[in-house]
Amino acid sequence: MNKRFVLCCALPYALGVTVAVHAQEFDERSIPEPTVLAVEASTPGAQVREIAEPRRVESGDSSAEIDAVEVIAPGRARRRGVRISLQRSGDTDQIYLDVAQARQFRDELANLSGSTAGCDASDSCVYGIARCRPSQAVRQAYCPGVYEKKSGERGVALSTPRASLLFPDVETQTFVGALEAAIAKLADRDEGQ
Repeated sequence: MNKRFVLCCALPYALGVTVAVHAQEFDERSIPEPTVLAVEASTPGAQVREIAEPRRVESGDSSAEIDAVEVIAPGRARRRGVRISLQRSGDTDQIYLDVAQARQFRDELANLSGSTAGCDASDSCVYGIARCRPSQAVRQAYCPGVYEKKSGERGVALSTPRASLLFPDVETQTFVGALEAAIAKLADRDEGQ
């Protein structure tokens, strides 16, 4: 049985606080950094084409743009997936996920929904997933979480090996809907060929 747990990579640093740890059951697979799609997108001469209009999630000083893409790397087969472009105070990062990884991300966020209810920590609680524990040896492409501060602020937390972002007052369903829209566009594209 895998456990969903509290700490997301560099997230405690982003919050600047001590957090309470909570575990919940969730089946998950590791998504090592870099993903195959990220490697292909960064190949010299590769083209990344948007398949549909991206959906944007913004809150505080963080933004995420989620879109379905097609990656065409020289000498390789075309690959489709989801690109999540992240920005916070001038810092940027991108996550590239194949369809199965995008579905896992969607499911992880959906399973984190409502996790912060009843936080009794002195400053804040952060709930994340087990594959992102600091004790894990494999660096993950992304780590989702939800947080609640003692002040009552709640939101989505998202970290990569290079960035940690907080989306205050954003529900996990906002990200879930954007991911579902991108996944649906990929399915529509596959059916049309």
